[in-house]
Amino acid sequence: MHIDTLSMYFDEREINTYLIEKGKILERLEEHALHSETIPEWAYLDFEQILAHESYHIYQTLTCSLLSEYSEAKRREALVALRLLARDIGTGNKLSPSMIGLRSIYENPQNEEEEQYFSIIKKDRTEAIKQLYSRPKEGAVNVFEVIEGGAVAFQLLAQNDLTNERVKLEGKEYSIAWDTFSNRYDFDYSNEEALRYSRLTFLFLTDVYLKSKNVMTTAVTTFEEAVDLVSNLVGKLHIYKKEFVDLHVRDFEFMKSLQHVERDESNIESILDFCGTLDEDKYLQFYINIRLYSDVYKCVVPAGFPTKKVTLSNKNRAINYYLKEKFAFWDSNFCIPCILSNYTDQAKFTVMWTEFSHIQFIDDTTHAETSFENENFLLKLYDELALAILPIEENRKVQCCAEHGARIRNAVHKCMNEDSLNSKFIKAFNRSIAEIFDYE
Repeated sequence: MHIDTLSMYFDEREINTYLIEKGKILERLEEHALHSETIPEWAYLDFEQILAHESYHIYQTLTCSLLSEYSEAKRREALVALRLLARDIGTGNKLSPSMIGLRSIYENPQNEEEEQYFSIIKKDRTEAIKQLYSRPKEGAVNVFEVIEGGAVAFQLLAQNDLTNERVKLEGKEYSIAWDTFSNRYDFDYSNEEALRYSRLTFLFLTDVYLKSKNVMTTAVTTFEEAVDLVSNLVGKLHIYKKEFVDLHVRDFEFMKSLQHVERDESNIESILDFCGTLDEDKYLQFYINIRLYSDVYKCVVPAGFPTKKVTLSNKNRAINYYLKEKFAFWDSNFCIPCILSNYTDQAKFTVMWTEFSHIQFIDDTTHAETSFENENFLLKLYDELALAILPIEENRKVQCCAEHGARIRNAVHKCMNEDSLNSKFIKAFNRSIAEIFDYE
């Protein structure tokens, strides 16, 4: 997935194969007494970890202002660049790749109005990148690394791979936030319960930390400071379990936790309704999730801390509305604690984006109605063209189609297979790539 445009580019055949396999697993689980027994290992698929990771990025984009703004800045840049390319193609002239590179279009405004518009687009993109990738202090964890660390934690918890054995993602950005947290607190990796609790604490900390960035003044400057603030929670699991045994204490602490974090009564009601669907076995984990999330929130977000709704584009607003219909608790801060309390909801969360294609919205850049599916086609085309029409001296193999795979660029530009990059280009611009770009 490209979190910068909230787009999924998985191969359709791969996804269909996964969905068929997942359907078989859900049928087996019904026979396995899903509501009363531990979920067996065969219920988890390696590919599902990637899907869980990417689905979590959707949640992050819709709940973190910095990521939402980054998503919109990159999306606008891509869509406007394609429209400008269409304008240039409309002249009937051959184009030189050295003059394009897509993003370089913004360096050649044709009038004063374009110059002003292009400067806004470039400024928004630069600011969004700075917010995500700059470090508040030398050596400190940046926001992007917290985003990726949180997505890894979710995939491991949702897919019951606490020791991260099945799908290891390469790259420092996936592990540095977790390493900062785990190096601060000693816990036993061989103790499954302790490791699950630590992963859960870390996940909730990343979520609250990112949400704290939704306002101008935050309680902490760095992620490292946030890690220090939750030191008293590391050994608190036994306290939550002890509370759970006493019905009166349980109900009191549960409601107090909800009310401390949630200021919207309707969100509290939706969580209580969800709670009523859980059996006793799942309710214990649900109780721990709610109590821990609330305590993390108390540590990082001071009392009376101002809240601010995330500003969403029309596209993301439409997706958010759809997810509110799918998950009654979607608007609550406790969304992820709820998701991780129920295997069925985890499965729905993991594949939720496969249902986005029909969602329609008014495109902010054209003010015309479009769909998630149509826009995804354009965004994927933009990313592929960004490589495919670079200057010839930077020639490299680029993805052509399922039959040919990666090929030299001149061959890619002439392929007429239905799923080829060239065919997508023809669908968008009514001319082949070879007709437009002169590499001679």
